[in-house]
Amino acid sequence: MRRLWALALVGCALANNASFVINIHITHHAGTTLCHVAQANVNASAKGCFANTRYPPQQTASYLAALAAEQLVFVNWEFRAPPRPPLSTFDWETEQVTSILVVRDPLERLLADDGYHSRFGPVSDGQNWYRKWTHESWDAYLASEFTDNYQLRILANGARDATGLAAAQALATRFTYIIDLACLDYSLEAIAPQLGWTFERRPHHRLAPITERFGNTTRLALFKQRNEFDISFYRWAQKKSVVVCDETATAHLDY
Repeated sequence: MRRLWALALVGCALANNASFVINIHITHHAGTTLCHVAQANVNASAKGCFANTRYPPQQTASYLAALAAEQLVFVNWEFRAPPRPPLSTFDWETEQVTSILVVRDPLERLLADDGYHSRFGPVSDGQNWYRKWTHESWDAYLASEFTDNYQLRILANGARDATGLAAAQALATRFTYIIDLACLDYSLEAIAPQLGWTFERRPHHRLAPITERFGNTTRLALFKQRNEFDISFYRWAQKKSVVVCDETATAHLDY
């Protein structure tokens, strides 16, 4: 199992009196956007948005002390696989930390452009790579670890069943903010004053429906079945989001 982590570190003063902001960034869950928003509001560290800084923190207190020594406050942890030790071992209850988890519809995330997809078929069309895939490419992608309850596994220490669903829900309730990517800008606008930041919503293009992008109902049903528990987690988390998205924001999630 391959693991990738990255930390984005910037210094700032928080309006809510916490000392640090930690964004738990599952790949393709708006980590770059969060970095840019933070950097627009504070003095960015010389290490940049995604710096090679050690994960995991073995002890919460010593880890935060090390950040403080470098005057670093905003931290963006990116994961492509379950972290070791699990995220549940961190002291999310400390008043020093404001934590953010951006959740995303699992099937929409599987259609996000990623160099990983080139293992299965051509990706020359950018975000429309899936339009030229053969049945064989789709079958190989379906069988890959990348399409197996991706979000859930990172939060639940690799579990992808009912036990993992319960573990992910328990962990998510420990975070300060849950944000649904489907209405990301509205949520960032809502929490910005609490962080002492400013943020303005940006125009976005309308996404094609999930059913249209998967191409046929049989294929969609297979991916939906494979990601049953991740979908359940996302739909639970949507109701816990800082802003609960309206039907306009989620119209493309039509499965």
